[in-house]
Order: sequence, then structure tokens, then C-alpha cells
Amino acid sequence: MASIFGILFPPTTLIDILPDPVLLHVLSYLSTPQLCRCARVCHRWYNLTWDPRLWSTIRLTGELLNADRALKVLTHRLCQDTPNVCLALETVVASGCRRLSDRGLRVVAQCCPELRRLEVAGCYNVSNEAVFDVVSQCPNLEHLDVSGNIGRHCS
Repeated sequence: MASIFGILFPPTTLIDILPDPVLLHVLSYLSTPQLCRCARVCHRWYNLTWDPRLWSTIRLTGELLNADRALKVLTHRLCQDTPNVCLALETVVASGCRRLSDRGLRVVAQCCPELRRLEVAGCYNVSNEAVFDVVSQCPNLEHLDVSGNIGRHCS
């Protein structure tokens, strides 16, 4: 209940009375952009949306999305509890993101040692060297899709 000058008011919406575990379950069905938008609703939602259990997968889409910046911001936020390491992140899908480059892929390689799946098909600004960095620094990697990356010697 909200309190103003010591006077208690009932929650303003039904969602306010949901316990955190229930709201976390609801949030678990949202996409990466939807979670980011929910983080801006209120302080409670901000804390809930950054729960590591919601971030085993980052899925970025859109030709105009600055995927390098998005990966940098997301991994930085996810590393706050474990400095420089995103232990919960297992999957990154950025297929078709034209603005994904070596810079974004190297952020993933450096911060996500538990990465198991990486899909960057059609990201022609990614080089073999950046892919090699991911393969070298993510020992649990089981799936790698770089199909269609012909711009910078990646096949």
C-alpha cells in the first residue's frame, strides 16, 4: 500500500498487488526490448526486470538497431552484481542486425563466458577475428550461426 503523510492508500492497479515471484513469471514471457521498456515503469519493475533469471537470452532485431551499443549497455547492466561477467547470459541472437560489428561481438566475448548459443546470421560487419574471439573466450559455446556474413571474411 502507498502511504502519503502516514495515510495508507490501496494499490492503484491490480498488478500492484501481485507478489514479486508472480510478476517475475509474467515478465519471463517478454522479449528483450519489452523487458527494457518495463524497466522504465517504476522502481519496483526496474528491480524485477533486471533479475538475472530473466536474462538467459538477449534477442536483438532490426536493421537500424545499434546492436553494438545495445549489447554494451545490456551486458554492463547485467554485470553489476558480478563485475565484468554476465553469468546468466547463455544465448545472444542478433541475426540481421546490420549495425552489429566486431565491437559488439567482442563485448559478448569478454563478458559472457557462459554463452552457449550465438546467432549473428546476416551481420556482414562481423569479421572472422571477432568470431574467433567469441569461440576462444566462451568455452561452453555449442551453437554458432554466422551464415550470410560475407562482408568481412566470415563464413
